[in-house]
Amino acid sequence: MYLKKSAAFLILIVSIFVFAAPVVDSTKSAEKEHAVTDSHFIEMMRMHHEEGVAMAKLGKEKGQHAELKKVSQNIIDAQAKEIAQMFAWKKKWFAKKDMKMNMDKMDMSKMGMGPMDMSTLKMKSGKDFDKTYLEMMAKHHEGAVKMAQTAEPKMQQPELKSFAEKIIKDQTAEIAQLEKMVRLKNLWVISLNYNVKFNSQIQKVCTTYLSKLLLPLSVTVHPICCE
Repeated sequence: MYLKKSAAFLILIVSIFVFAAPVVDSTKSAEKEHAVTDSHFIEMMRMHHEEGVAMAKLGKEKGQHAELKKVSQNIIDAQAKEIAQMFAWKKKWFAKKDMKMNMDKMDMSKMGMGPMDMSTLKMKSGKDFDKTYLEMMAKHHEGAVKMAQTAEPKMQQPELKSFAEKIIKDQTAEIAQLEKMVRLKNLWVISLNYNVKFNSQIQKVCTTYLSKLLLPLSVTVHPICCE
């Protein structure tokens, strides 16, 4: 009787290990996959942000319009801060782990995240630069949003999930702003060429009035002095 009970108990223990092992392995596999997603996202988004900062610095340097320069500075400030945060997370979570990049898992080109060709942008100037810059930055933001949307459901770290959600929200809003600026680009370069045959004080008053009147349209007034 004792031997029978012992044999039954042994069979029960073996059965538990046999059936539980796949569950444990499956859980560990899922956790590893989520960790890999987190690591890949941090590395890819960091590189993407660095590219965005480089482009924004170019916009700040060569942009013709004050609002474009302001937007560029905002991008530099926000993304530089996020780059530092991503470096900190990488050191905290993955410093001792070997997370090899699997491009099949997270293909940048499929998510609009391929490297931007800024050589063309660098050759532009004036109105052409502003237009090209705004269009490229909007496209660049779209890539970040798509990547965050793809990776967020598979992430493990709650902080990183919140970060991805913030990228989606912030950069979607910035895309709308950039696209609005593209639509207004023609207004930026309007020059009101009027010949005022009055003294300089009257001309100054006229210019000030017109500038305030057209301010909501982001129009710059450039009067031509009379002879």
